[in-house]
Amino acid sequence: MSLLAWVIVLYKYWKGHCKIIPLALYMFTVAVCVDLVGSHVLSGVPYDIRNRVVLGTSLQSAAETAYLVVSFIFLILSLVCLRGYRGPGRRILQIGSVVLVVIKCLGFIVIVLTLPGMPLCC
Repeated sequence: MSLLAWVIVLYKYWKGHCKIIPLALYMFTVAVCVDLVGSHVLSGVPYDIRNRVVLGTSLQSAAETAYLVVSFIFLILSLVCLRGYRGPGRRILQIGSVVLVVIKCLGFIVIVLTLPGMPLCC
């Protein structure tokens, strides 16, 4: 979705229909990239280190929660930046940001429910 928004905005920019690239597009792209970088970093961490306890939970759960929170913050900033923007790519950025906010909220609920002592814990 981020790639589609970039294509729309850059096409309009090169054609001269818009003069600026919206800040919301950068925020949305960072939110998407945080997840990709986070999963890549976690895949490179040795298994015995992933299960090390940090703040009462495993390092993997703590890192996933941190990536989720950072990505959620950038998505909210993207939505805030979109409020005043009326150019190309606005609709796709709005839809993408709202969809990802819902996915992040559901992911956070699943992480919380899988913590030790919660109903979905092993």
